[in-house]
Amino acid sequence: MSGSKRNSKHPLTQQTLLWDFLDNEVADQQTRIGNDTPPTIINNISASSSESVQDLTEVLAERYTVLGILGKGGMGEVLRVLDTKFERTLAMKIIHGSLITSPLILQLFIKEAKSTGLLQHPGTVPVHDFGTLPDGRLYFTMQEIQGITLKEAIQTVYSCGHPSDWGRLIEDWSIHRLLGAFERICETLAYAHDMGIMHRDIKPSNFMLGSHGEVLVMDWGIAKILPHGEKHFPDANAIRPNIGSVVGTPDYIAPEQAQGESDDVTARSDVFSLGCVLYEILTGTTVRTNNSDSFQETIFEPCPALPTSDDTLQDIYRRCTAIDPLQRYPSAVELHNDLSLWLDGESKRQRALEWVSQAKEHHHSVLSLYQEIEEINRRIQKQKNTLRKWSPLAEKHLLWNLEDERDELHQEADLSEMNSIEWLHSALNHAPDLTLAHQALTRIYHDQHQRALLQQNHRQAHLTLELMRLHDRGEFESYLSGMGHVCINIPFETEWNLFQCRKEHRQDTLVQIDTFSTGGNRIEKEIEIGSYVLQSQQNPNHSIPFQLTRSQHTIEITHQTLPTVQDGECWIPSGPCWVGSITEPDNPYRQIHIDGFFMMEHPITNKEYLAFLHDLVQHQGLPKAMKHVPRTNALSETDAQPLYQWNPDSQTFSIEPDPQGDCWDLDWPVIMVSGNDAIAFAQWFSQKTNTQWRLPSPEEWEKSARGVDGRSLPWGNHFEPTWACVRGHKSGRALPATIHEHPTDCSIYGVFGLAGNVQDFCVDPNDGAHICCKGGAWSHHPEFIYMAVERRFSRNIRLEVAGIRLVRSLSKQNQ
Repeated sequence: MSGSKRNSKHPLTQQTLLWDFLDNEVADQQTRIGNDTPPTIINNISASSSESVQDLTEVLAERYTVLGILGKGGMGEVLRVLDTKFERTLAMKIIHGSLITSPLILQLFIKEAKSTGLLQHPGTVPVHDFGTLPDGRLYFTMQEIQGITLKEAIQTVYSCGHPSDWGRLIEDWSIHRLLGAFERICETLAYAHDMGIMHRDIKPSNFMLGSHGEVLVMDWGIAKILPHGEKHFPDANAIRPNIGSVVGTPDYIAPEQAQGESDDVTARSDVFSLGCVLYEILTGTTVRTNNSDSFQETIFEPCPALPTSDDTLQDIYRRCTAIDPLQRYPSAVELHNDLSLWLDGESKRQRALEWVSQAKEHHHSVLSLYQEIEEINRRIQKQKNTLRKWSPLAEKHLLWNLEDERDELHQEADLSEMNSIEWLHSALNHAPDLTLAHQALTRIYHDQHQRALLQQNHRQAHLTLELMRLHDRGEFESYLSGMGHVCINIPFETEWNLFQCRKEHRQDTLVQIDTFSTGGNRIEKEIEIGSYVLQSQQNPNHSIPFQLTRSQHTIEITHQTLPTVQDGECWIPSGPCWVGSITEPDNPYRQIHIDGFFMMEHPITNKEYLAFLHDLVQHQGLPKAMKHVPRTNALSETDAQPLYQWNPDSQTFSIEPDPQGDCWDLDWPVIMVSGNDAIAFAQWFSQKTNTQWRLPSPEEWEKSARGVDGRSLPWGNHFEPTWACVRGHKSGRALPATIHEHPTDCSIYGVFGLAGNVQDFCVDPNDGAHICCKGGAWSHHPEFIYMAVERRFSRNIRLEVAGIRLVRSLSKQNQ
């Protein structure tokens, strides 16, 4: 009836070991009960020739109609019959006719029928009838089960190898579903143990999985009645095996049970066998793979561990398969309790894993949407490069449509990300310790933290960082630690001071934290993430700013040589830096690499510019010099009023009061010169010094002002009007200042006057028609002064807020 199959690995694998007296003639059996004979393993039980189905049909015709044979066994056969009284199909087990003369066999058959019938539980097969046929054969009828054995289900799940996950279905079966069936098997055995009966032959082939969800424990024929069960099963133990006789199946039998029948064989022995079944469910193989020759020698070897990282399930299994019975669960009752709790949590975990999968689908959508957004941003930038303020509206419509499409994708990405987070939180509500959900949330919050940093949204960055801490399970340990690593590889002997940039009264202040020397030794230090300056004790002009971030927490500083720094210039070392701003569409916030260069410490003053003009007069004549004299803007050059006056007597230029009556100081930065004038000055100064000077690029200028850490101003991120020459830095009318008046307006490299006084002309190598102005100026309102801002003008335009500052490139060996 059970439909069990023999395993062909070796003769013992699925065979039940029976009492030794069944191996002899029935006539001798009674005399051998109680004899102390060695255990005998019965490989096959020869069945008597059964009567034909036709004979059985005649015998059973009064109530049952024989429909066929379901199976045969050692003591009888199982028929498929129709109960004509109730018009239902049943399974009927009938004892072999050749065995009816044995009182012992008859009592064993009666014991099996009664044991099965008295166990009234959904996990046992209902017995409907019990009786004797006219020819003296005993029979009992029970529910016919349509389905497969647990053994067959396990073989199905592992038919294509070990499943990649427990939830993978193979012909409607999965490891997780098998574990659910196993929990119901344990429930049935818990009921039986509570009633005082142990099965003694627990194995996957004795469990039926019905086609309608039934999970039934079969074949109670060799069950043992425990002392506390005799009240439920009177006289059930009247027939006992010989002391030392072995009952069970080798692959699943408990060590003490394999030693032979004794009082040590209790419900704990069934528990061991259940542990073996659990192992087979999770591995597809049996715990033991020994042949009959070595079986008795290996029964006390420890069982292998389960291939799972689940500590709870591993502990359940170890308590089942302990060699010492006292270390096992006392019965299937306690096993079932622990297994149910674990399986309940595992079911929630599986449901949670489904929600994690839903979350991952949404997150993949987010990543895909951001790829689309990046592509649209490239198209937007390309479109902007072709537009002018006066471009037709039709051309601007194309740009606006792209921007609207990008905004819609951003909204869709935000919604998908929100849904992903919601699914993951739902998963954690069911399985609070689910690592995959915590890991996915950590990665989402990491992405959000990175975006917040790029958007310079410090509050959002702080929030998402704390959310990362809440869910991280070790993946981002280094990221969250707040520690970084700097390696300094400078091969020559030099003493260095290491400074950390710390905020003090709204200003980034350098605080010395270490002193060390280099000279062929590689220096490695673990320090907090943040902004630092490495400064030579011998020459403070050799200052190397660097930044450690959570994403870039390791940096190597390597310089084979240090350049010679002349008076009036500052060294800006080669390396990465942050430029741009999220508020500047034409200059987005980004990290770039800039080669090393020198920048003038101060802008060009009126005094220095006068020297340029006088040299032009001397070598190229007054008309050439007059083309570059600072002057007012006008409709034509003839209408523009020069702001330097030529004195024919002294043959020099002098500074006279401007149209507003202000007299310019010689140490003011020169203003009211054009971009072309600035380029001409750079060419002249290069010839004069025999060094290639030029106007800086916008990116070089930004690095000089902002250092490497992306600060918005030379001294930090907070604007204080009194720290620079801007509107409102003092009472009274706003005017330019001398280049030495505002020492706080100084960058990390020692460059002065970048946030105030005058802007500096810059040249974009990709834009030959315009000049770019960077920085703040004496007439600017503080709220509009940020180092990322840049404005472009015709190279002929003269500005009262713009002047000249030069840079020169480093040689390659000094980069």
